[in-house]
Amino acid sequence: MWTCTYLRLCFKNSFTNIYILGGFKFHFKGHTSIFNNTSRSLHSQLSFKLCKSMCVENVTINQKMTFVSFPYTSGSTLLKYKTNDSANKRTFSDNSVIESILKTQAGWFKSLSESSSVGFAKDLVINIHETSGLPWWASIMLTTVLLRTIITLPFALYQNYILAKVENITLEMPELAKELKKETFYAIKKFNWTEKQAAAAYNRTIKRLWNELIVRDNCHPFKGSLLILVQIPMWVIFSTTIRNLVYMLPDRDMASEIISLELSVGGALWFPNLTIPDASLILPVTMGLVNLAIVEVQTLSRLKKPTKLQRYATNLFRGLSVAMIPIAAGVPSCLCLYWTTSSIYGLGQNLLLLSPKVKKLVGIPDSPSQSDKPYQHLLSEIKMDQSNPRIYRILTSIRGFGVLLDSMVESFTT
Repeated sequence: MWTCTYLRLCFKNSFTNIYILGGFKFHFKGHTSIFNNTSRSLHSQLSFKLCKSMCVENVTINQKMTFVSFPYTSGSTLLKYKTNDSANKRTFSDNSVIESILKTQAGWFKSLSESSSVGFAKDLVINIHETSGLPWWASIMLTTVLLRTIITLPFALYQNYILAKVENITLEMPELAKELKKETFYAIKKFNWTEKQAAAAYNRTIKRLWNELIVRDNCHPFKGSLLILVQIPMWVIFSTTIRNLVYMLPDRDMASEIISLELSVGGALWFPNLTIPDASLILPVTMGLVNLAIVEVQTLSRLKKPTKLQRYATNLFRGLSVAMIPIAAGVPSCLCLYWTTSSIYGLGQNLLLLSPKVKKLVGIPDSPSQSDKPYQHLLSEIKMDQSNPRIYRILTSIRGFGVLLDSMVESFTT
């Protein structure tokens, strides 16, 4: 008959690997307690008489007071102990806050991934791929160009239209302000207004005149921000769509697995697998350089000296363009391909809308900040700062691309 000794053990860790030697008979050497003897280890105080084979188990110790038993090979219990680990468990005060934030973010991503807009975009890119018969890399680029042309390009034209009208009505304000100052000076003498009363009346009237001009031309400045309010959600939705295609979300069915397999062989050139990041970093760096070029084109094309707010915004977008490079280097190459294609389209769109002929063709009014020869002006601004020859060559090639677009528009209109 097998005998065993019951040991009351206290474990400091919440997860312990325990090795049970089935059929061992425990004998203690000496009469001292094994827990009080610091000069000897537990292994040196126990001698084992091998009777049967070894049994190894991983035991998870609960936080509450529990009895944990280990099954013996014959069905009996070899070792039992009672533990209460809640007192020794290490806790952090910020764990609940961090877990709450992570759960909230996971809920947002899950809701976005399962939204109807993402589902519509997913069906769109799949239908374009199946209808056109193009490989996946070309299907993603084609879908990007179609979405930018159908959705964001009209808003970009409308933004330029609104901004040109707002700029034109500002030309009327100096004359109105001059006349209003005369009337205010006359009212001070006639009605004995104080300086504070006169300033309040002047500011109130000038604001009313500005609002009347905006209503007259129907060009509220807020309408100029519609482009970014449309472009950012579209960018997020389509990025989530491509992510769903790669990771077979939200439903991992047979069709999703087939699409993911097709993406793994649907690349081209140096990125044959669209489901993994671009190891060569060509796509991420290209995207970053194109975004920087967009910022510089918008900055150099201004005729007026930029305001303090415009300088802050320019530096912010420069920083974001650089910060996006490491982010793009860690995402699947099909997602980076979409971002790069969208950025290249945006650069071409900005260069195209610099042309006075294009503006006239789409009904955008002339404005004081518009140059008659925008591409030559852009080149002259580039020549003023040739400290970096590489950047100079890049921006010069951009200027040549703009001239090519201008000549194409001229041949089209004639």
